[in-house]
Amino acid sequence: MLIKIKNVTKSYQLNKEKVHVLRGIDFEVASGDWLTITGPSGSGKTTLLKVLSGIEQPDEGSIMIGDFHISEGSEEERRNFRRDNIGYIFQDFQLFEQFNLLLNVMIPLLPYEKKEQIEKKAKEILANVNLSHREKHRPAMVSGGEKQRTAIARSLINRPTYCFVMSQQEI
Repeated sequence: MLIKIKNVTKSYQLNKEKVHVLRGIDFEVASGDWLTITGPSGSGKTTLLKVLSGIEQPDEGSIMIGDFHISEGSEEERRNFRRDNIGYIFQDFQLFEQFNLLLNVMIPLLPYEKKEQIEKKAKEILANVNLSHREKHRPAMVSGGEKQRTAIARSLINRPTYCFVMSQQEI
């Protein structure tokens, strides 16, 4: 199993009310599987992805991703695991308007690798998503589809084992 989630619960305190978002979530994802999490807005999809990636800790339960017990790792271990193993594509792209597309793709690795190496990787990935001609453009200067491809390129810069796509589109 690549991902194994057992009895995961998560709640938030909202004023005097405790809001239960995840209740006893159990599932496994094997190598090569594709998992789609659907549901209406507010049903816990984003919360599930946050606890799955270790951005937030579950109240109860366990989460294994590969050999890493993400629900038991320290904040630093979880952060390193995310950096080295997970790519994110956000529904609103989360691009930095003050930076060009090339730098937006490079940002996740800038503190960790030599700039020249990251730039080479970023240019290759931008070429793979047909954006070489836009690498010096800022997000405001490109189309929505080009922003989306930039977000995809950024999610691939660390050559992740896992990729999470955050989307609010309801089916």
